[in-house]
Amino acid sequence: MRIFKSYTSIIIFVLLCITGSSQKILISGHSNFNELTNDLNNFWKGKENQKHSGYKPFKRWEWFMKDRVQLNGEFYNTSHVWNEFEFLKEVKSRDVISTNRNVNNWSSLGPNTSPGGYFGLGRINCMAFHPSDPAILYIGTAGGGIYKSATAGQSWTSLNSNLPTLPISDIVVDPTNPDIIYLASGDADGSGNYFGGYSFGVLKSVNGGASWNKTGLSFEYINNHFIYRLVVNPNNTSVLYAATNTGLYKTNNGGSSWQRLLEGEFCDLELHPANDKVVYATTLGSSQSSAKMFRSENEGTSFKLLYEDPSVLRSNIAVSKARPNAVWVLTCNFLQGFNYVAYSQDGNTFNVAMNNTSYNFLNHSEDGNGVGGQGAYDLAFAINPQNTLEYLIGGVNTWQVREGANIISLANYWTSADITQAQTVHADKHNIYYHPINNYIYEVNDGGIYVSKDNGKQWMDLTNGIDIGQIYRMDYFAGKLLAGHQDNGTKRLMDSGWKSVLGGDGMDNAINRKNINTQYGGVQNGVIYRTRNNWNDSKEISHFFDSIGQQGNWVTPYIVHPKSNAVFAGYLDVFKSTNDGDTWTQLSFGGTSPIDQLAVSPLDENILYYSLGNQLYGTTNGGNSWQTRISNAPHNITSIRCKPDDKEVVAITLGGFEDGSKVYLSHDSGSTWENISFDLPNVPVNTIELQKGSNGAIYIGNDFGVFKLNASLNSWELFSTNLPIVPVTDMVIDDSESKLYISTYGRGMWVSAIEPPSTLEVTLTPDTFEGSGGQATLKIISNQKWIISYTDNYPDYDIFSIPEAIKTGEGNRDITLTINKNTADLLRNGTLTVSCDGCSDFKAINVSQKGRVIGVTPASIKFRADPVETDTLQITYDGPWKAIYVPLNPNLPEYVILDNSAINLLNSGNGEETKIISSKVNDKYPIQLKGEIRFYSNDPSNPSNTPFGVVTVIQDPTRFTVFNLYSQNNFQYPDSNIIIPSNELEGIIYANTNANDFEYIINPMGFVKDVEESNIGNFIELKVILKNKNESKNGAKIDRHESIYIRYSDQNNKDKIISIAVNQPADSSGYLNVFPRSFTVRQNLENKIRVSSDLKWKISNSTNINIVGSDEGEGNEDVIFTINPNTLNKDVNSKITITAIDNSKVPPLEIERVISIKQPALRSTEEGKSIIYPSPSSGLITISIADMENDCFYTIYNSKGKLVRNNTLMAANTVTTDLSDEASGVYLLKISNGDQINYYKFLIIK
Repeated sequence: MRIFKSYTSIIIFVLLCITGSSQKILISGHSNFNELTNDLNNFWKGKENQKHSGYKPFKRWEWFMKDRVQLNGEFYNTSHVWNEFEFLKEVKSRDVISTNRNVNNWSSLGPNTSPGGYFGLGRINCMAFHPSDPAILYIGTAGGGIYKSATAGQSWTSLNSNLPTLPISDIVVDPTNPDIIYLASGDADGSGNYFGGYSFGVLKSVNGGASWNKTGLSFEYINNHFIYRLVVNPNNTSVLYAATNTGLYKTNNGGSSWQRLLEGEFCDLELHPANDKVVYATTLGSSQSSAKMFRSENEGTSFKLLYEDPSVLRSNIAVSKARPNAVWVLTCNFLQGFNYVAYSQDGNTFNVAMNNTSYNFLNHSEDGNGVGGQGAYDLAFAINPQNTLEYLIGGVNTWQVREGANIISLANYWTSADITQAQTVHADKHNIYYHPINNYIYEVNDGGIYVSKDNGKQWMDLTNGIDIGQIYRMDYFAGKLLAGHQDNGTKRLMDSGWKSVLGGDGMDNAINRKNINTQYGGVQNGVIYRTRNNWNDSKEISHFFDSIGQQGNWVTPYIVHPKSNAVFAGYLDVFKSTNDGDTWTQLSFGGTSPIDQLAVSPLDENILYYSLGNQLYGTTNGGNSWQTRISNAPHNITSIRCKPDDKEVVAITLGGFEDGSKVYLSHDSGSTWENISFDLPNVPVNTIELQKGSNGAIYIGNDFGVFKLNASLNSWELFSTNLPIVPVTDMVIDDSESKLYISTYGRGMWVSAIEPPSTLEVTLTPDTFEGSGGQATLKIISNQKWIISYTDNYPDYDIFSIPEAIKTGEGNRDITLTINKNTADLLRNGTLTVSCDGCSDFKAINVSQKGRVIGVTPASIKFRADPVETDTLQITYDGPWKAIYVPLNPNLPEYVILDNSAINLLNSGNGEETKIISSKVNDKYPIQLKGEIRFYSNDPSNPSNTPFGVVTVIQDPTRFTVFNLYSQNNFQYPDSNIIIPSNELEGIIYANTNANDFEYIINPMGFVKDVEESNIGNFIELKVILKNKNESKNGAKIDRHESIYIRYSDQNNKDKIISIAVNQPADSSGYLNVFPRSFTVRQNLENKIRVSSDLKWKISNSTNINIVGSDEGEGNEDVIFTINPNTLNKDVNSKITITAIDNSKVPPLEIERVISIKQPALRSTEEGKSIIYPSPSSGLITISIADMENDCFYTIYNSKGKLVRNNTLMAANTVTTDLSDEASGVYLLKISNGDQINYYKFLIIK
């Protein structure tokens, strides 16, 4: 056709040649997995973070396929897999599960609820409708098979009970008999754009999905065949057409046999709505062949080429009964962006109805701009049957085009970012449908299925109730579960249900066994996030690896060690973090390819393993050296597990279809290996778990489900009651619950009870005994019957007396054993054995008993700080004795750990005695305290200064958070004051504390500059540094006082504050201070000046100042004066000068202080101005207005605005108010006289 031979096509082709394109590589004729992935990974290098560009669909496909092709990249012959499935189906139907019948019962954990929007449950590829009941819907998922709803999507039922859980690309329901359903198995959108995937071809059910059978168009399990589209002839339902990547096929007999009509990579087909003889079909474009569209007018007997276009990568056909002759074609280009919509009125001649000049509908942007998209992965197209001028285009988002492209709008948007008014619906649309009965719009995308009942304005998520999560990895511990979902981020399960905590593709996960609120999740290529508060917030901890060029795998492995909490991660090399991922240490070096699998021994974090393809490496010394454990396994290593209770035992699983090479076990840290694959089905094994215990079970997860090893029969048993046949990707045993948790690639999370291992744990406390005898506690933890026995080499003596009644038992038991007295001066040895009655497990404990020895046991006792604790002393001596307690704390020479009753109890004794002693509470000292109890002879006839026994007594530091201050660096002088001489700049005080974090709060306006600290033994020396010395300046003397506050957190994380009082007296000689230094006075009242000095002084004053008493003084005195009234209309300023001479200074120092006195001008009555005096005042004030004609109202406020006085000021013109009960400070007087208001400030000082 002419328009597709235009220069536009040539320009696009040249552009592709210049820029390169992932899709040119995808379809360039590769038939080898390794060659293709190598080319694609090189193409994507440096472009991994481009949004919605096609990179992620490729990497998902690569991750799944790499373990399902041969190591050389070629396909296996997997024709046997369907037969294996049929056999397993028969086993499941007969429940041939002998040893597991009581516990093997799986139940789904979901996730099967979703809030909709950005997050979802799993990818759905296609759907179909019942021909007459609009409430019946069918959906085909990317890994969870087919589901049916009879409630318009409000609830769902799996139709996979007799079907391996497969990806589905299309569904056809027979329009005349809805019990007949056809499935196009395989994931064309997810992997058909590369090659290789898993599919059994077209499957058929004749009983509404209760059972399924292959048809004549059948494929091997792993193959290079995909079905994009299935279409049934509505007038002759025995006729179906299939668009596949190997040609266009047709059946005339309901699928029994198929005929290939055309060769080529066909991606879509449609039938003429009114003429079932007319068939339309389109092919994929490639660098070797242009995309084409064909038309047949004789049911496929022959076809004519309608057009070919080298600019097209993929196309989607749409037809409508409302305009049966018309055909629409949506195309994407080789950049996977929108290319054009072509339209034909007659189904023969096409024109471009809309090009990509203004919009790129397949890009993720909200405005239709941007280059490229994911058209090879998500390309959806639907014409509104009720308005053929309106259609929907689905890519990352869904767009609505109306009125022949005149009106374009977003119908929904992939994220909730506040940049568009469109509703948020999960990204990546795989198909869009108008329901043929009610015209509702349905779309299926990477998150699930949505419906719009108002032509695209509002969308409702219908996915709830479907278990379709494709989970890469999971972790479970103590009721918390994390699962990394393909397309749908990382989800968390707790008591409150599932919640999405991270977006993107969720990958590996880990939960800290010591602090379960610390958890890890991530996204592709080694991006790891950590939360310390159960995902209330999180932090990325993997930036470091980018900075040093360490590349992570698509699913990057990482592990939290269950005992040490260390985090191990595999990038190009192995790394370790001891602070939850804040910093990392490199343990291996020289890696060139991202690590696939990683494992660490739960018993010893120095024992690690990692794999690269089919090679395994290990270290037993924390990475100081690495050894090759396996150099050439038959296939890629898919998982590594270390036995929880035996650091020598490690197991691996293998991918591929190498019969008899699935699982290997080593009992010597990988030096030698035992093949334990036995009779496992010949499908890839993806994961393994080793149960603890001598007879702990081994479970594996493969592409068909879970199997358990029957070690006695060297056979694997299907462990899958109620579990669908589905690839299992990860598993975790929880011993405390006796449950096995698994993740699947298509059906979410599942859990089943498992048999607990035969456990036999035995402890004897103590296992070394004194000759004086006593008792010991034998603690047995077991789920089996057991037998106790004792052996030694002494025919006339047994350390233990074991009654026959307690020699046998079952389950958990604490048994008290009596220790006989060993009267011989001889060390005796024996063996106490607890054996499993009916199994091979046993525990042998070597015991020993001293001969009778003079002395005291135990040699040491340790008490906690609180509460009060007791312990028992066994004294062995021939004769009377006494004990003395000796403190051993240099800084606390008087502190006694024991309480007074214990001291009294030890004052005296005789012979062999048992004494119970008790401690007192240490609630003050944050150091370990120590003392000794020394035992001496108390026999006057046999005195001795040498103790026959010494018991060391230790007490822990207080568990409370304390902060004690002392004037010296010992515990004898508690003090929180520092006195610093006036001529010095530093002072010392000592602190004793166990607070981890504390801070000093210093007044920046004060005289303290800083605090320096240094450690001195158990103490911290706090050196207080001043800004300057407190020297007399011009005869002034001021003692300085200031507080330094120390804030710290107590054991409950609550803030506490203590203070240090810093005092510095002034220079002690030659000073003169006066107060106040200024006055404002009005009347001839007595006023007081306070003089403070250590010298003689005298007064000189202005003529209107009258000194009451002598004008000379010495030391500290008050000077009283009055002042003559001011009768002038101006202010009068006066002064009083007080002079002292310090003859002790050389030369003599003359000190002068001047007190300024102001008398305000007399104000006339006409001015109506008020006067308040004195100010400052000690409390009694006078308010006066001369010749006031009208009554006024006065109000007094303090500096905080609080009213303290108010009253009427009568014509008497003077009122006196007592404010002596108010605090010192500035006050405001308000005088209201009609419309005139005046304000005056005055000061009260006490």
